[in-house]
Amino acid sequence: ASYPLSFPFRASVPALVVAGDFAYLLSCGSQCPVTASDGTVEGTRPLVTPGLAAWTDSLTAWKDEAYLAGEDSSGSGATLWRLSARSGEAERLRDFPFAPCLAAAPSIDRLLLVLGSDLWVSDGTSAGTTLLRRFQEIDNPLVRGCVVAGRGGRAWLAGSGKGTGEQVWS
Repeated sequence: ASYPLSFPFRASVPALVVAGDFAYLLSCGSQCPVTASDGTVEGTRPLVTPGLAAWTDSLTAWKDEAYLAGEDSSGSGATLWRLSARSGEAERLRDFPFAPCLAAAPSIDRLLLVLGSDLWVSDGTSAGTTLLRRFQEIDNPLVRGCVVAGRGGRAWLAGSGKGTGEQVWS
């Protein structure tokens, strides 16, 4: 079945992910609300995500929940959110100076976050969101879009080395 959703005028849809029994749709106009749906009209509703800026685009699914990294509308920082369609709420996990790029890595059972040349990991909790490694020898650990593959307990990342171009890291 299909049915229309109403978006703000001139809104774009930078991300759509499925986590557990729900789809999470990020639509951005002057702000970026997230709509969660169980596939029915009655089960489709916006989630409360305070003040996301119009350039938010980092949404990923991991386990049965969705995670969103978005800059606040004031432009003074960014926040990692855990979204729950069941409760209809967003939980603030950690603040950052700007929005990290997110990638789910099921083979290492962690959420990866890239912030400049820093690689962070998260187990989905505030306390479990920690710096894994600071890459001093490369320009940018992950290319745009968080190119990540997982296999055998390892995550594989595409990164740009200083003076060497794109490289594969694990």
